[in-house]
Amino acid sequence: MFNPPSSIQGRAGALRLHRPGWYDLLVFSIYVPPRGARQEARQALEDILAWAGGILAEAPCRTTPLLLMDANASFPPAPAGALQEEGGNQAIGPLAFGRPSWQGRRLLDFW
Repeated sequence: MFNPPSSIQGRAGALRLHRPGWYDLLVFSIYVPPRGARQEARQALEDILAWAGGILAEAPCRTTPLLLMDANASFPPAPAGALQEEGGNQAIGPLAFGRPSWQGRRLLDFW
């Protein structure tokens, strides 16, 4: 289990599930604040990404990250109703991609 720093507690957490010879998962649960409190939300996102990036950097190469996230973000537009891909990221549904938000752009840069 990975505990985040106090500045992002309640917004992020991570757990490594490892069974030798079978699976090795690193599960992240992340909540990014909505755009309302813009400066606070930006700082929280940067703190979350720095924390998650540090954990990923130390994880063994065989570990598969699994990201569970409410990013409050939208990504670049694509046709609705089909599997959409942007920079290696995939989504489905009419609301999967829309007008890009700063959260969406930053997350695409990170992953």
